[in-house]
Amino acid sequence: MAGGYGLVGVLMVFNFQYPFLPQDHVHYLKLHAHLGMAGWFLLLIVGVGSKLIPMFLLAHPEDTRSLNWSYYLINGGLVLFAADHLFVHKGYYALYAAMVVSGIGCFLYFLYQAKCLAKRPDLDLGMKQTFVALALLVLPIVLVFVVTLQLGLPQHLLSSLYLVYGLSIFFGFVSALILGQTFKTLPFIVWMHSYEDYVGRFKTPMPKDLYSVTLLRWQNIAYIVGLVGLLGGVLLAEQTVILLGAILLCIAAVLYAGNVFKVLLHKVKDLKPFGYENAGTGARQRSV
Repeated sequence: MAGGYGLVGVLMVFNFQYPFLPQDHVHYLKLHAHLGMAGWFLLLIVGVGSKLIPMFLLAHPEDTRSLNWSYYLINGGLVLFAADHLFVHKGYYALYAAMVVSGIGCFLYFLYQAKCLAKRPDLDLGMKQTFVALALLVLPIVLVFVVTLQLGLPQHLLSSLYLVYGLSIFFGFVSALILGQTFKTLPFIVWMHSYEDYVGRFKTPMPKDLYSVTLLRWQNIAYIVGLVGLLGGVLLAEQTVILLGAILLCIAAVLYAGNVFKVLLHKVKDLKPFGYENAGTGARQRSV
């Protein structure tokens, strides 16, 4: 579906110069936006998340039927949505949304199976933030039906809900997932680059020792409060609340960047070989 997203974008570009599409530009802009969010970001997250999250949980689900259903339902819903928008014009958008949401549900069920099989029951802050991101996915799932069916809502409220829908995906689900998974993948990559030649011969720090847990904790708090403030302010049209939420999200971004640079600038310190303490104790006993 990433190819379909790109194709619609190219058609819209040429349509600006040489109008040939039968509907107005906004009609295809909605298609482009939905294919981008569900056909690009969502499928990318489902593909990567189905590998990384079970790996970090030390779980290996053998039953992948729910993951297969997720793939077919999401792609099927998007294909039908694109075909309807471009050719058929029947307007069964709620049906297509239900297919995509069912696919997301199958993906979440696969992760639930992985969580049940996890050999690591205690979750660190990175994995907790990842599951917060998955919980935040509920909001855009609800809103996609609200904005699709409209339910007789006034236009100003519907416009606010459209904005909250987009923000809840990019500033909510996607951003929270990035904030959580960064400190599961990046420290491990840096650790492998720095200590792979010392493993087994020297005492090395763990990947989790490369970043600040305190910064990560405050980052997560600032992010959650800021997101709630931003979405609530947009929905209520309160500029002060929006500003407060934006400031807290900026603070979370600064804490995130500082922690990332702490990992990237990590330097290998003097390492002690295994048995160093025992050898030193024996030497001191012989000298006495």
